[in-house]
Amino acid sequence: MRLTMLPSTFWMVTNYTCNNRYLYCYASEGFRVFDESQDVMDYTYATEVMQEMKDCNAEHCLLIGGEPTLYHRLFDLIRFGYSIGLKMKLVSNRRRLADRSFVHDLKKAGLVHSSVSIEGATAEKHNEVTNTDSFNESCEGLQNLVREEISCNSILTISLLNIDDIVPLARLVHEFGVSNILYNFSLPSVGKNGIESCYSPDPQQAANLISSAYLQLKKEGITIGLFATLPLCLFDQNVLQQMTEDKVIGRDYHCHVFYGTGAAFEPNGNVLPCTHFVNSPLFNAKGPDSHFSYKGRFAHEWEEGIHKQFIETAWRYPSEHCKTCKLWGKCFGGCPFFWMNYHPDNFITKGVM
Repeated sequence: MRLTMLPSTFWMVTNYTCNNRYLYCYASEGFRVFDESQDVMDYTYATEVMQEMKDCNAEHCLLIGGEPTLYHRLFDLIRFGYSIGLKMKLVSNRRRLADRSFVHDLKKAGLVHSSVSIEGATAEKHNEVTNTDSFNESCEGLQNLVREEISCNSILTISLLNIDDIVPLARLVHEFGVSNILYNFSLPSVGKNGIESCYSPDPQQAANLISSAYLQLKKEGITIGLFATLPLCLFDQNVLQQMTEDKVIGRDYHCHVFYGTGAAFEPNGNVLPCTHFVNSPLFNAKGPDSHFSYKGRFAHEWEEGIHKQFIETAWRYPSEHCKTCKLWGKCFGGCPFFWMNYHPDNFITKGVM
């Protein structure tokens, strides 16, 4: 089996500045090595990366941060990506999107989709998690995307702080006209001194939470989706079958880390297998002249170099029970970051036969 592939999707970390202060954000200054002089992506370097990734047949470019709407040349970057045939997408907290003219200009520049995060169903909860008074702006931003007919989805990062908001938030954004309602889970964050924070429900609790929410919302005619972070064996298999049929968990329920189908580029030149690896880059692609130093050879480094070594290490069973599980290859035993704080043998107690 060929383990590694070229990325079809890549993330551009335009900047690590943010107008929210999430309690469990992996990209916060507390979890990464902060260097103010390298905190913002150089525009020329960004365009060189985008051109190289297009030459490697990447299709989707996701602008992420921090908060990418604070990036000083956001519209230029979107226009450039659009001009070379990339599908330009945004991962945002929506606060600046509360200005409808700003959203209109994003669409005009070539933005085709925005993933937007909201962390609670009420102002009190959202503002607690984000450490800001931002709930109303976020809601208005989401509605402006709908009004401007830009494809969008909402994302709730489920944590121990907002586990009671899973169903109410789905109802709220459904009323806004958003049909693509997604969930992921807060993961342990690796800081300068190891794991510094974990607001994550444990994996079994997480599976139970999403199963219960799915069943309740299905009765109400509200469809949700789940990112690939949990071992599938933790779900009740009858519920899992229903979720699979309803495409809550679909054919893409896998982590791109294991195939190499995604890559993340930081402002300082670091190349990551996933945006969560902020302190563990695969390699640095910025030369001494601040230009992209892997022009014409990124594909070889990704498929044959240090990334290949990383993939060969990543492809492993988190538990002995995974070896005989019929679902192996679809979930890979859950996100590796979960197992930095929890031991897989405490949760993966048997494979699905």
